[in-house]
Amino acid sequence: GARQVVVAADRPPAELETLDERVRSRLRGGVAFEIGAPDVQLRRDILRARYISAATQNPGLDIPETIMEHVAHSVMSNGRDLEGAL
Repeated sequence: GARQVVVAADRPPAELETLDERVRSRLRGGVAFEIGAPDVQLRRDILRARYISAATQNPGLDIPETIMEHVAHSVMSNGRDLEGAL
């Protein structure tokens, strides 16, 4: 049967220079949606999930809620930047 492929990128398909032209052409023929920056609640949720994951691997990890809240309000671009800040 037919399969669907979902590709996430930080730019439109035409600007993905590192991909082969045939792949870019195929992506341009699909449906593209722009996803905006996460709101503050989603940023909190992302940080909380990343913190829980990191804490299971590093049991001594302790990041105060005030720091988490500061990061949620300060880093507004994307999930990768939030994870980097954490």
